[in-house]
Amino acid sequence: MYANRPKIHITLLLMVIIILILFFILYTYISHSTRNYGYLSDLHHNILRHSSKYTYSIQHNQDKLDSMTCNAFYQNNIIGTLIFIPWQIPNLNNTLYIGNNLHVMENHRNKGVANQIILKTANTVVPHGGFGLFSTSYKLSIPNKLSIIYWTKVKHNINKIPNTLQFATYDTLLYENYPTHPWLNVSTIQRKNYLKYLQNNGMKFINIYDKSLTIAIETIIDSQNHKVAQIKWFWGKKNDLNTILANICALLKHEYIAVPQLTIPTNIWDQSISYIYCKPSNLVVPELKESHIYGWYLDR
Repeated sequence: MYANRPKIHITLLLMVIIILILFFILYTYISHSTRNYGYLSDLHHNILRHSSKYTYSIQHNQDKLDSMTCNAFYQNNIIGTLIFIPWQIPNLNNTLYIGNNLHVMENHRNKGVANQIILKTANTVVPHGGFGLFSTSYKLSIPNKLSIIYWTKVKHNINKIPNTLQFATYDTLLYENYPTHPWLNVSTIQRKNYLKYLQNNGMKFINIYDKSLTIAIETIIDSQNHKVAQIKWFWGKKNDLNTILANICALLKHEYIAVPQLTIPTNIWDQSISYIYCKPSNLVVPELKESHIYGWYLDR
């Protein structure tokens, strides 16, 4: 009477295996049936770990940039933000959105908040034909890398400030060597509104009149507690820039300056990698030349 038991066990085992396979297929379908946008390769898995104690909202800032902000809240307090700014490119139907100032308070990091902010932002702009541009110091396993730039830190001791080297404002920059990349070929009003935004957020501009050179600088206190003038971008010749580095330090009263370059240095102080996310399949990105990368002011 027990001769059929092994067959029963095999049948039950097969049924269990089939049920598990069906469950896996169903779970996979449900997980991917709703299209989510975002630039992190593991974004979907981070969403699964996301805590419901955080809430998010998108607000229109009603400014000249027509920017929007995604805020993350914890107990009705803002603990994370991302500003995204539309950049209208001539002869392009899709609107480019520049992601700037992504910030999450320290005690709320590593909890999926940044990923959720990016997801909410992307889901706001992509359905309307938008795509994004952002930069990070981390190499990500995602496609559509636009460019990479490195900085080395140099120490200078000089007090000489030439008369041709002066502070400037967003409205007095020199445009003789403005980058010719098609994505930067926008109206003067749009350009100045964005440069004013950078200035209001702490970026300093310097003109070197005899070299038709414009430089954008941010002051950074680095891990060695050094006050560093980081050249974020510049419009002009690299050789001309290299000749006045010490003078820039003197003007800013900084001992150190961080100089950009495109080849990998042995002593990397910082790096910035620009990525395009949610790129439309039919979008062809015009090639970036060396002068375009050095002068790229959108997402650094």
